[in-house]
Amino acid sequence: MMRIRKIEDLYDFIEKHDLEPVFLTGSLWRNGEVPEGHDVDVVLLDPGEASIWEKEIENIHILDQETPSTLNFFLVEKSRSKVTPFKLIKVIRPAKRAFALKAEAYSIDQLLELIPKDCPAVNVSWKADGMRTQLHKVGDRVELLTDEAKSIDPAKVAPIIEEARKYLPHAIILDGELMGYENGKRILREEFVGWIHSKEKPTEARLKGIRYKPFDILWLEGKDLTDLAYIQRHNILEKVVKKTAHIHPILNTWVKAPITKEKLARAIKKVTSQEGVVVRDARQTYWDSHRMWKLKWQVEVDLLIVKKEKTKGGAWVFVCATREGFIVGKTYGQKIINAEVGDVIRVAVDHLTRRVIEGRVIYSWYSPKPRDIKKSGSGTEKAPKSRFEVGEKIDVSHFENRKYADSIKTLEKAYEALEGKTSKEG
Repeated sequence: MMRIRKIEDLYDFIEKHDLEPVFLTGSLWRNGEVPEGHDVDVVLLDPGEASIWEKEIENIHILDQETPSTLNFFLVEKSRSKVTPFKLIKVIRPAKRAFALKAEAYSIDQLLELIPKDCPAVNVSWKADGMRTQLHKVGDRVELLTDEAKSIDPAKVAPIIEEARKYLPHAIILDGELMGYENGKRILREEFVGWIHSKEKPTEARLKGIRYKPFDILWLEGKDLTDLAYIQRHNILEKVVKKTAHIHPILNTWVKAPITKEKLARAIKKVTSQEGVVVRDARQTYWDSHRMWKLKWQVEVDLLIVKKEKTKGGAWVFVCATREGFIVGKTYGQKIINAEVGDVIRVAVDHLTRRVIEGRVIYSWYSPKPRDIKKSGSGTEKAPKSRFEVGEKIDVSHFENRKYADSIKTLEKAYEALEGKTSKEG
């Protein structure tokens, strides 16, 4: 068995076994070394990997996911993407998989609980309901890459490419959201994504309404910026990216310490969208997914598909479950999102219902609308059975992507925050 003595040993072990990231506490995250005779305290993002850690590491102590505080954790990521033009850089999102409750909030009070007490400042930005897209440019070559590493048809983003060539620096990589408007109204995300991936030729109206909204800069003139603090990256972004007809930097503002509920409320009011806001610690490097959070006004959950149905009208319906295997229910039928059993999809919900049956709490939803596929599976996974009841718990251990789905605790937290808008306990 090996012994972890410094943080580099931990990185090497995760990389060697292709393991999920971990949260860690104690001396290791503070100074990078383990004192003699001390254990390494970790919380596994995927509890199913516990046997690998325990079998091969002598001084490991695996903590229960419910034990840790919200403050003393550092997320150890897998190997970082090399920042190279025209190759997708690993897309970083709030670290919700290990601690679903610790990355997303549904009220300002909940958000305030997530922000570290020693945080010097946070950036609060408009939460766009768009398509996550990286813009890569070197000279006249410009490509927009989706978070699945697919290059977007240049004909559909022609105005953005033209303005990038004219107004952006010679060599740059931006992270942002791609969105579409038509006749002054935002095109629904699911419709917009479907159009981007289709072979349909762009109309003049679609090209006129295309928008790219950058919120981060990752690379500039040959220099990797991802290890800089967000406040530094933000300042560079403001200097080199100006608003054009089709490139609009995300609306944002800053809140300096002490960070209070009143200050947050004022900042959020300035920049919030119907979706909510994204909040980043001023110290966040691009890779620090644990230093960014979302405040959502609407309930959105990422759930595992355990069964796929097709209606007589050709619409797809999905039976969905949480990460632990609790059945939440069926989605509305639709023809845009064609996911498969084993995929994790994002579902927008008008409100939640909470019932208590024989002492067991059951959450179900109202008006569940599939938004997009968050994690694709192998396409060969099978449902464990043909019929499911809302609230029952099934075995999802064989689903490769289950760890990307939200926990039942995410539903609990959303219900608590939105109780006035949800159905009452029955």
